[in-house]
Amino acid sequence: MAGGPGRYRDDMSEEKRELAGRSNKLLDALRHLKATEERKREVPISTPRYHELEDDANATSREIFRTARDEARLSDEIPTGSDSIDDVERQTGTGS
Repeated sequence: MAGGPGRYRDDMSEEKRELAGRSNKLLDALRHLKATEERKREVPISTPRYHELEDDANATSREIFRTARDEARLSDEIPTGSDSIDDVERQTGTGS
């Protein structure tokens, strides 16, 4: 194994940290989408403000799908183990 056993473990830890970061990004975008949609429901339909919020919601939705796709691809590269994303965050001291 190139770089020795510790190198392999460090690489996997980095991938797990990246996965946790993508998961946090996804959760943040979902919270933003929910807040935007709630604001949109309060403004008169088809006003300029309504369309601004609609555009924001659509852009955020596209970001959510991209992030979810990237997260799925990354998770496919990580071997099955016993760590959850929450476990990774507890071990690294990160979180959303």
